[in-house]
Amino acid sequence: MRNTELGQVWTPEKIAIKMAKIILEQTKTIKKLKILDPAVGPATFSNALFEVGLLKKGKNSIVNYDIDKTWVKHTNSFTNKNEIKSENINKNYLLSNHEDSGKFDVVIMNPPYIRHEKIEKYLKDIYIERFEKEFDCKIDGRSNLFVYFILKAIQDLKTGGILCVIVYDGIENTKYGKQLVEILEQHMEVIKLEKTKMPFDDVLVDAVIITGKKRSHIKLKREIIVNSSKNDRKKFTYLKDIIDIKRGTELINNKLFLAEENEPYFAFAKDFFKKQSKLKRLIIPNTWSKKAYVFDNNEKAPKGFKDWIEKKGRDLIDNKIIESYKTLENHLKNKGNEWYKHKTITGDIVFNYYFREDIKYLLNPTNITISNNYYAINPLHIEKEIAWLLLNTDLYKNSVMKNSRPQGNGLSKIQVYEYKNSIIPDWRFLNLETIAILRDIAIKYIETEESILLKNANSIVENYFS
Repeated sequence: MRNTELGQVWTPEKIAIKMAKIILEQTKTIKKLKILDPAVGPATFSNALFEVGLLKKGKNSIVNYDIDKTWVKHTNSFTNKNEIKSENINKNYLLSNHEDSGKFDVVIMNPPYIRHEKIEKYLKDIYIERFEKEFDCKIDGRSNLFVYFILKAIQDLKTGGILCVIVYDGIENTKYGKQLVEILEQHMEVIKLEKTKMPFDDVLVDAVIITGKKRSHIKLKREIIVNSSKNDRKKFTYLKDIIDIKRGTELINNKLFLAEENEPYFAFAKDFFKKQSKLKRLIIPNTWSKKAYVFDNNEKAPKGFKDWIEKKGRDLIDNKIIESYKTLENHLKNKGNEWYKHKTITGDIVFNYYFREDIKYLLNPTNITISNNYYAINPLHIEKEIAWLLLNTDLYKNSVMKNSRPQGNGLSKIQVYEYKNSIIPDWRFLNLETIAILRDIAIKYIETEESILLKNANSIVENYFS
């Protein structure tokens, strides 16, 4: 029985075996392994490591921690029965001694998940102070408990040691998650990222298995991923280094805020890009047929609009199944006088993160507000028209598609985290002559979208970065 107050989320046996096999593959050359599981639970990883041969009698050893004495007792019984060399400790791993630092060849774990407000303040203060000193950075006080577990695991690994952790795959959607990824990149060489869809029972989140090797030195800044060369043109980078990206505008309720021509406030509705199925080109036209009532926080709505939209919302709630309108009802009740306002998102370039076969980047020259089924992109260090052209070339698109995940029936999806961490040609290293050529192609492509122009851009990119 798992205790949700302790952040317990059990790893499925199939996933645990997969992680154990990853460790087996990564540690072939090491004769005696010292393994750590900081949150042992029902001995899932001990069992998996035993099954793949890493904890057979007399081979290797494991240290297991858990704050829940029930699972320490259970693990002790399992390891004794199978004659596994182990130390099973009923203690909060995060409060364990610094003696563990640099001690382990392997850390395998599914860390507990507890939101920051549910962590006792005195404990949070201890964790933050410890890890700020260790990693010489400011730790975000809103960090989920799993962040501290991963930080201590990095600390406790030997140089060259292997970390294999399963964590929910939206870690880059939060400020504290982004910080964790930065620290991981500094201290670990990421060997493998493997996505898995909703692996945990009764928990509706996707996850990612991260496997990394502890570096011999701290990487103080992101190094170029491809082997360095005297020729700067061969350099690649993470996509997040050369763009700003946001998810589009999420309407409180589509039925309520998508505007119809016969409505009294239709003249105040704004162009709203939601569907690209009728779009014939890779450019969003300056007049778009779909409109929505999207007033940003700093905008003033026309007189009478608030009362009208509220009445329309009440009518929807009264005439529909109430469960379908919970978010809307919550806004009407609890969000104050400006409940109907939205954080409107737009971008120079947009694309749908669900796609079939091929990504299509759309140029948004007049900055029409976009729906939340799109990502809004603002390129850095280069003109938006050239960025749009480059992103539509094969070398850029293929690197992104490699990071996507299949959804069935030929449909794929790419999360923000996956997208940002795609490795692509770094357009900051294009010389002025090549930029001028690409600019000329981009302008012509905007006017005509002749396929030969995109082929020319493909050739330039492939030759430049190959």
